[in-house]
Amino acid sequence: MSPAQTAYLKHLIQRTDVKERRMYETTYQQLQRYAAFCATTNSLTPLKDDSGSRRYMVVEVTGVIDTDQHDDHAIDYPQLYAQIKEELRRGEASYFDGERERLVVEQGADFYATPNIISMFCDHFRKPQAGDEPLLMTPTEVLVYMRDTWHIDLINQSNAILLGNYLHREQFERGKGCDRRKYIMSVSCQS
Repeated sequence: MSPAQTAYLKHLIQRTDVKERRMYETTYQQLQRYAAFCATTNSLTPLKDDSGSRRYMVVEVTGVIDTDQHDDHAIDYPQLYAQIKEELRRGEASYFDGERERLVVEQGADFYATPNIISMFCDHFRKPQAGDEPLLMTPTEVLVYMRDTWHIDLINQSNAILLGNYLHREQFERGKGCDRRKYIMSVSCQS
């Protein structure tokens, strides 16, 4: 999927209602969204956007999926739907609260595609440890450092945003006062 398609899918999934024009009709209608979707992929890292990964519950399939509806292992769909309907009638949450979202993101961590810039950063930097000489750098200064070290031009707004989000998410300590935009880190290896 292209980034635009991914963004639209993310938008569609999080909506509680959908405005659409049904087939063969001339006007748009506001409709309640009652369904989720299920998809398969051959990618081992289908999650691309850390802010959007809370919308996806990834399950790794380790064997053959039995789709036979005529044996003893067939899913009893009428019973499954009746159970869901009864749970909703009793007021069971049909959405993820903050704790459930956190668990979904945590469970999906192994399926997140790490951008190259983050992998390169992790190969070269870390949080300061005892005895390290800490560096105080903005994400852009890190990119300049990496460019000068590896002679690869990595400086662009997208990489700076990715790196800044990563440093924030991983709770790298920040500087004080005027250095508030800078993060404290150390070099983990010499190139």
